[in-house]
Amino acid sequence: MKKYYLVIIVLFCFSLSYAQKNKNTVVLKNGTIIKGEIVEIIPNEGVKIKSGEHLFHLKNSEIQSINLDGKNNGSVETDKKEYSGIFNKTSLGILAGSSSSEQKAPFVFTSSLGYHISPKFTAGIGTGLEFYKEILLPAYGEFQYFFNQNKIAPYVYGHGGWAFAIDDRKSNTTETYDSKGGIRYGGGVGVKLWSNNGFGFVMEAGYQFQEIEVGKSSNHVMYNSTLYDEYNRFAVKIGFYFN
Repeated sequence: MKKYYLVIIVLFCFSLSYAQKNKNTVVLKNGTIIKGEIVEIIPNEGVKIKSGEHLFHLKNSEIQSINLDGKNNGSVETDKKEYSGIFNKTSLGILAGSSSSEQKAPFVFTSSLGYHISPKFTAGIGTGLEFYKEILLPAYGEFQYFFNQNKIAPYVYGHGGWAFAIDDRKSNTTETYDSKGGIRYGGGVGVKLWSNNGFGFVMEAGYQFQEIEVGKSSNHVMYNSTLYDEYNRFAVKIGFYFN
């Protein structure tokens, strides 16, 4: 009888040990369920799981969820999106100003081409069109720092450069204008809502400064002067992100 008890205890311990090793479960996007022992979790890449005599190396793109010790930890890895390489960000918005300003909310369109120096840090260059009293063509450098790599990724950004006037301020019967453009810089916060297939949405809010140099000539007397308009604006933009 004691031998039977000993066999039962050994089987119980073996079963308990096996159950502990098989508490880890990986559910794939195609519906496959793999139970076994998680051997290694590779950040931004995938996991290695041993099931019986087989060792599976699974990529994050294949994984729906991961259960460790009976707890669902899918959001730890599978909600992450590794950003790398070249990307394009195109956005539309307004540059809101004081109610006393003649240009209350100029329309702005920008498009930048950047590169992920690291998964969280990007640098790039951009251009677009901005509509003040004259139409400006900006040329600027931009950086972004993302706080995570999840599908909802908040970030901070900054930019600086120059804006060229591509038309002149509307002249009148007494004065003629020659617009030159000027320095441009700013920064703020944003959030990227990642979809799939390298496509996402962005929303940004921040500060933008624009200086515009304008030559002014009188049509009736020999008098020339230079004006410097300065715009301190709250920039609100929405757009698309292609990676």
